[in-house]
Amino acid sequence: MMRIAVLAAFAFSACGHVAPPQVDVLALPDTTDTGGPYELTVAIRAEAPIVRAAVFRFIQSDAARPIALEHRDGDRWSAQLPGEPVGTEVRYRVEVQDDEGNVVLRPPHDQGDGAYRFIVVAPRGGG
Repeated sequence: MMRIAVLAAFAFSACGHVAPPQVDVLALPDTTDTGGPYELTVAIRAEAPIVRAAVFRFIQSDAARPIALEHRDGDRWSAQLPGEPVGTEVRYRVEVQDDEGNVVLRPPHDQGDGAYRFIVVAPRGGG
């Protein structure tokens, strides 16, 4: 009886079935800061080691530019997006992959155009 239980436990763990990473993005607000960097913070909780975590940013019609998310501590990761001039709309998405091949996109492709966004706006004039 014990041998069957051990074999069953081994077969389950050897299959590599783990839940995909849970990814929560703290979306960046509009800003008047043209110098940057804009720090994006992401919480990543995963059962398997993370092998890739990146932010892909889009400026107008330019191709996506990846920026690596760096592990800070616990489940906190961050990336520094460079400053942009006033009037720029910055669109970005986050992609995370664990070593089991699970890939998570934030926001998911089925939400709007599949990107978070913020705009670099001109500061308001003093009153």
